[in-house]
Amino acid sequence: MIVSTTLDAEFEKSNGRKCHLRLRNVDKSKTAEEIKSSLNKLSKLSLFEKEGVHQFHALKHAKYIDKIETVIFDKRNQEKEQQPVSEPVMTEKETENTNLIESLTIEEERPEPGKLIQTVQLSEGFDPIKLTESQRMAVVLACLPEGYSLESAQIDTKVKPARYVFTERQKKEQSVEEPPQKKGRLRKRLLERIRKRE
Repeated sequence: MIVSTTLDAEFEKSNGRKCHLRLRNVDKSKTAEEIKSSLNKLSKLSLFEKEGVHQFHALKHAKYIDKIETVIFDKRNQEKEQQPVSEPVMTEKETENTNLIESLTIEEERPEPGKLIQTVQLSEGFDPIKLTESQRMAVVLACLPEGYSLESAQIDTKVKPARYVFTERQKKEQSVEEPPQKKGRLRKRLLERIRKRE
């Protein structure tokens, strides 16, 4: 059951016709004098004018209208529950993003404990400069290892083809002093990393 209260105030326009102002879900705790004084303030304002006719020229009367809605039955909810859930279908963009992510080549370097520099090479046909915002975001999220936050992302255009350079920092609560690994670069395919996470 839904109960709503509407205040219906009848005004006289400056041309003698009547108009109504309806306010939904009003506070019924206001006294009649407070409501009357508030509505009379509208008649003093010259803001509500249409084609030279003042809309709320004089207050005539006001009343509350209580509306009670009781739902007997609702078939809409039953139909929604009975509809089978269809499997999500990959759109063309999602398929393209998946192809992009699967073809990444990542080189990692750890110059100091807790810091990771990744150089991400895209496969042929993908230019880092021409990628859409959603494709860039997909690449960043795919390359970001767990427990790390992205510090900076750059496009290295000095090398052909251009590539991304991500600098990531290990989150402080998970940072453990590790001996620095050898400075050589490690090559990994993204699919191998994703499979390890699963």
